[in-house]
Amino acid sequence: MIPSTLCSATLGKTELGGRLPHRTRIYLPLLAFFRRVERDGLPLVNWIGVGWKINGAGGAAERCAGRKGNEMTVDVCQIRLAREEELPRLQEIERDAAALFRDTKYAALADGPPLPLEFLQARQRVGAVWVAATSNDDAVGFAVVFSVDGALHLHELSVAPAYGRRGLGRRLIEAVCAAAIRDGYDRVTLSTFREIAWNGPFYRRCGFTELADDALSPGLRDIRKKEAAAGLPLADRTCMSRKLSRGNVLRILRE
Repeated sequence: MIPSTLCSATLGKTELGGRLPHRTRIYLPLLAFFRRVERDGLPLVNWIGVGWKINGAGGAAERCAGRKGNEMTVDVCQIRLAREEELPRLQEIERDAAALFRDTKYAALADGPPLPLEFLQARQRVGAVWVAATSNDDAVGFAVVFSVDGALHLHELSVAPAYGRRGLGRRLIEAVCAAAIRDGYDRVTLSTFREIAWNGPFYRRCGFTELADDALSPGLRDIRKKEAAAGLPLADRTCMSRKLSRGNVLRILRE
């Protein structure tokens, strides 16, 4: 049977009634290929290396990849709200992601505890935990938020290292930003290390800018105090903010 995701590309053209987006046009030749494979009775499992999900008529696709041994595996991904039973898995993801600090001057963080289960449960109950999941519905990344002084604060963003550098962190951020706009927030804030590659530089690429100390809200100053009490070097950390624009979020989600 032809994968329904590829069939969605043809539906997109019918529903839009015009020129298909660039990425969808790229996939149309694949549709012809799969039709030939189906006609000739060839086993699709021997041919498919990439799983795609076409999201709606716009044809935007998400890809999620991981590594098994020395082989790269690629699978369909979705961003959705977390379920309570998978919260212990999110703690495992956070532990695995923290191991990346082992080769930095913050190596002690690699052995730190994950977010408490009670905290995750409380946030999950109010729809404030998102996960990136594979086509098997296995969580491989997550984001946790709460409100701080009228902004939505990104408290934690972790992606399993085996699924890193595939755009999942950015997709989670855009899901958070879209939810923030829906709920009436005009900005998303966070606190992170200024120079660690997957912290400050990554968030700057996602549209966040650093906040000067005198621009911090009372809630962000309180977060800084808690970080200092936990032993984090405040001189190396920064609070950041991203002003929200509905148009920019939708554009990035379609990329």
